[in-house]
Amino acid sequence: MNKETLIQIQEQLEQEGRDLGAQRYDRRTDSAVEKGREDGTSYGSAILSRNIGKIAALYEATIRPRQDYRVPVVFALVKDLQPQVLAMVTLGSMLASATKSRAVTTAANKASQAIFQEYRKALLQDEALRHFSNMVQKKGAQGRDAIKLLDYVSEAHDVEIPEWDEAKRVSLGRAMIEIVVQATGLFAIEEGEKKDTAPGNAPEVLVATQDLLDWISKHREDFRLLSPVYLPMVVPPKKWSVETAFSGCYLTNTQAPVPFVKRKNKLQMKKLRENNPERVFEAVNAIQETAWRIRKPVLSLLKRMLAEQNPLGMSSDKIPTLKALQIDKEAPFHVKQVQKKAEQENANLRLLFAGNVGIAEKFSEFDEIFIPHHLDSRGRVYPIPSLNPQGADYVKALLEFAQGKVIGDQGILWLKIHVANLFGVDKVPFEDRIAWVNAHWNDLLGSALDPFGNLFWTKADKPFQAFAACVELLGVSMEGPEYVSRIAIALDGSCSGLQHLGAAFRCEVTGRAVNLIPGDRPNDIYKDVAKKVSEMLRNEKEEANKPLADAWLAFCGGEIGRGVAKRPVMTYPYGSKAPGFTQQLLDDVLKPAMKAGECPFPNPRVAAQYLAGKLEKGVSSTVLKAAEAMDWMQTFASAIASCGKVITWTTPLGFPVVQEYRETASRRINSVVMGKRFQARLEEETDKIDTRKMANAISPNVVHSLDSSHLMMTVLNGKSEGIDAFALIHDSFGTHAADTPRFFQVIRESFVEMYSETVFENLEQEFLEQVDQETLKTKRKTVPSLPTRGDYDLELILDSLFAFA
Repeated sequence: MNKETLIQIQEQLEQEGRDLGAQRYDRRTDSAVEKGREDGTSYGSAILSRNIGKIAALYEATIRPRQDYRVPVVFALVKDLQPQVLAMVTLGSMLASATKSRAVTTAANKASQAIFQEYRKALLQDEALRHFSNMVQKKGAQGRDAIKLLDYVSEAHDVEIPEWDEAKRVSLGRAMIEIVVQATGLFAIEEGEKKDTAPGNAPEVLVATQDLLDWISKHREDFRLLSPVYLPMVVPPKKWSVETAFSGCYLTNTQAPVPFVKRKNKLQMKKLRENNPERVFEAVNAIQETAWRIRKPVLSLLKRMLAEQNPLGMSSDKIPTLKALQIDKEAPFHVKQVQKKAEQENANLRLLFAGNVGIAEKFSEFDEIFIPHHLDSRGRVYPIPSLNPQGADYVKALLEFAQGKVIGDQGILWLKIHVANLFGVDKVPFEDRIAWVNAHWNDLLGSALDPFGNLFWTKADKPFQAFAACVELLGVSMEGPEYVSRIAIALDGSCSGLQHLGAAFRCEVTGRAVNLIPGDRPNDIYKDVAKKVSEMLRNEKEEANKPLADAWLAFCGGEIGRGVAKRPVMTYPYGSKAPGFTQQLLDDVLKPAMKAGECPFPNPRVAAQYLAGKLEKGVSSTVLKAAEAMDWMQTFASAIASCGKVITWTTPLGFPVVQEYRETASRRINSVVMGKRFQARLEEETDKIDTRKMANAISPNVVHSLDSSHLMMTVLNGKSEGIDAFALIHDSFGTHAADTPRFFQVIRESFVEMYSETVFENLEQEFLEQVDQETLKTKRKTVPSLPTRGDYDLELILDSLFAFA
């Protein structure tokens, strides 16, 4: 196709993306209206948030005793309920069928039934309330499911609350509806149609006012166009620059324009215009100008699996469940809840899976497609369409470079290393990875030739990318070094957050742990920490904790495994500590064991808290300077925030980062009927800086801003050497197999280049400029000294083969 034709197609695609988004919004909203769940729509949520305060205020005024006014007796029923809860539940029940008229008696009954469930919850004693709250949180229950849990807890704790009789229900519901009508003007009570044969007066009906209907109509029209389905492009994206910072990449404004930075913070965008970080724009442009195409063998495989609903024996963590999960109607209530939640999640994943396969099929006719990218507030690079090289395993496998390159002998070796990595054979030297591929050569080629018959590829950690790599190996087997390869060879950082902190502060201990120092084989920091924790458990001195220590060791087969330590270690440089580790252990280790009936701990949370403390000690002692650096950032951030200021800094490539967390006057309202948690913003965000959030967020935000700078520097340096195709995910760097030998060096050279500069000294200077010393004196706070550097030689990274591999 010629350029003019492709531009026309691109303009049509942008129109289609807008229309697809509008259709998706209409489909979801119409379904909610049909099911009587308008309170859960975007306009329902907006109306709730805007009006709860008004309703609660009028209710409080109504029940306030005063001269010549008699408070309606019916309100005594709900004296134990918060006014905001009453307001939310009443308005929510009215909004559930906002655009349909109903008899006032029916609406009053519905509102009072919902209020009654809140009344039951309010009467629970502390222990029962904790039990209920924990179960709701654990199961994500809401609506009828939450009410069933309330029934269960009430019975378990011997709480019996008589139902209100119909007269009381209707009186209370009617009174609350009257308050909503007066406070908001959203609804009116009118005289309905009287059937000729019916005795008595015409019934009263509750109707939405014209103002509400007009507001809903306008809201729907506005919102349906605000969430387009952003698709890949068939021409190179419009270049990013200061001039296009609010509407780059896509050619037209038919769909909602995409900004260069996801969250358009005014101060950050102002600094972006002032700084004009040209190298940042250049790097993102190079990334999004990479030409891709759909890998047809993978597309054919996925289409067949979808058509036959055949996952080929793979578990749901590798491919969405292609058939609906069966709910065991005879199972206990809590088991059915787990099954329902799992099926809901799987249904969403199935829909996404089918959607991505459909998009891939649509774009498979094009020789080149492009994936536009933009940044988050820290400078991290993200693709915009759902079909992208940062997607799920099967999504990555669907994409290959549009322009192939002759692989060559060195490229073949890197392809084999890549294949071994995909199968999880990545903790051994390169020679062993290559040997593993050679030993399994026939199975790998058999997988490419007959993926439904030879299922060896499904055993990989990343099976669909493994199948794509097997197809490449088949090409190599047929054509040798002259084979034209299109696969991206991924080179991943080794716990990159710790790599950045270790290099910045020249910490040899950290450097050795995360492969910044040359060695004969890759070091495994997760295993290092797991060994330390195992030793701590074996040497537990406190008698009270000894049973927990022994139970953990027994549960893990005598030794804490690297899998238990992996996520805590990975998230540590991003600010996660014992409290975060506790939840990770519950989610990753104990909850699966509980589902399988294999959890040995009577109180899983206490057990998780105990091991989390050991893990924090284990990782902090393994990465000494990194731990110091994190404490330094948190203390400094707390000092700046105490001065009432947002925190800003500039990345090594000149991108301005703004960290701004403010306290809000919002009050969380927990409702049985509306769900486990509904946050109604009763007041707007305040001007007061949230010191706690500012301190907790600084470490992850700084580290993310640094890994984004390294990624961009690597792209720019690679581009200067003729490398023109990039597959990137924050700390994972990919290009053609033929270019990988040089790219492998460029990644480390760029890392050394960045940390040869005084990165944290520059950060310290920027932080100091934001401190108000007089304010600090009154707050009795001081700014901390920057941790001293170690004597680690940064140049060693150049010879460390496993730093990014």
